[in-house]
Amino acid sequence: MERVIEKKTRNGKTKPLIRVGDILIEAGLVTRKQVEEALHEQRTGKRKRIGLILIERGVITEDQLLEALAQKFGL
Repeated sequence: MERVIEKKTRNGKTKPLIRVGDILIEAGLVTRKQVEEALHEQRTGKRKRIGLILIERGVITEDQLLEALAQKFGL
């Protein structure tokens, strides 16, 4: 996942402008279709966060989501 984040930064000087779904896709943890379905549920449902939707669907684990978020925010 680190390589995904590095690839999305500009010259290593700015914070990454990447969404969690994109991180998970590029890391090979989910498919674009799974993210799109989760986003659809997010828009039509109770506006849950995409990570929670993917966990509830059994697509990813909480640990995988936390790792993606940690990478996104440089923790």
